[in-house]
Amino acid sequence: MTIYIDGGATSTKVYYKKDGKIQILFHTNRMNITTNESQALKNIIDCFEQISNEISTNNNMYYLGISGFINYDVNKITGPLFKRFDFLNKNNIKIMIDVEMQLYLNIGDDFINENFVYIACGTGSNTIECYNKKWKTVGGWGYFFGDEGSAYDFSKEWIIMALKAFDKNRENKFTKSVCDFFNIKNPSQITELYKTPNMVKNYLADFCVYLVEENHKKYKEEIEIVMAKIATNMSTYLNGMIDFEKHKTVYLYGGLFKNKLYYDTLTKSLNADDKTTKFIKIT
Repeated sequence: MTIYIDGGATSTKVYYKKDGKIQILFHTNRMNITTNESQALKNIIDCFEQISNEISTNNNMYYLGISGFINYDVNKITGPLFKRFDFLNKNNIKIMIDVEMQLYLNIGDDFINENFVYIACGTGSNTIECYNKKWKTVGGWGYFFGDEGSAYDFSKEWIIMALKAFDKNRENKFTKSVCDFFNIKNPSQITELYKTPNMVKNYLADFCVYLVEENHKKYKEEIEIVMAKIATNMSTYLNGMIDFEKHKTVYLYGGLFKNKLYYDTLTKSLNADDKTTKFIKIT
């Protein structure tokens, strides 16, 4: 059996396949190796501990996808894993960025033989273009230099709206929500986050959940404004990087695509052939 570990920046999901269908084994803690290395390494160990407690570990293959894994020393991960778990070895575990792992899970081991674009928009964002048996990433440079169209981007734009209102001495739902969630007196105090830069992405990911999932009705109009903006920005970026007209299939993965306005705005703004391009939303 193959175990697929989607180590995201907000949470981690562990999957397997039964009769060709994807099944969830369990959810566990986030694994963003960039924003909090020590915690991510601990969570990876804890994840395999839970796997060993829930299923037989004999003859399994493990695909471990980790958020922020680009240019990271894989030995820092495999060393502690091999030392602690005798069922793991260099032949039965593959470690990669989380979006690559999603390709193995959602499309299959032979995904390299297909031509497609795979857009992942969750806490962060990343896109993969596969064409003529070669694949490349587009974006995925993290929250300092990328993460267009992501939950992080959503929260950042929301806070910018609050700061603009504050500069004009106005109070509105943008300013109130920022103050309520971060427990500050006015939006200008949000700059305190600079003191803990490695935690900023986690805080903003949680803020997005607070707005979009926990308080959707309360901030419905404001959510639509920001969703439309980040979706438009994302499509502008992707159109400049990918020739969508040569692709028949575009896969869409991640929590942002649950929002209809975001989905509609992004798909309609991409330079794809409306008659032949198929958008497939993966949930």
